[in-house]
Amino acid sequence: MDDDGIRVLYIGESVELARRASNYRNAKSDRSSQRTSRRIHKEIVGHLESGGSIAFAIATSVRWGDDVELDLRLKSARRLAENAAVLLAQSQSGIRVLNIDVDLGEGSE
Repeated sequence: MDDDGIRVLYIGESVELARRASNYRNAKSDRSSQRTSRRIHKEIVGHLESGGSIAFAIATSVRWGDDVELDLRLKSARRLAENAAVLLAQSQSGIRVLNIDVDLGEGSE
């Protein structure tokens, strides 16, 4: 949560969580060409420096529609689950989602 009591989320998909976390941990603002990695790195560092903590939640299965289980080995299934989770989080009050949504005019990644 931030200073205003808002829950801050970043929702992402990855086959290798350790590698994804390493990308964010090691993305120096002047050395990484990936804007998302630099932006999330800055958020993480700022949050930790202010005494905050970070929690990971990992989905290993996702049910869709009429209780159909998505095969998360497929990138398309992971992206569908990620996009659905982002949309649901953005629609809730009291949550700030760090994912950038082009439809909201905030740019693209």
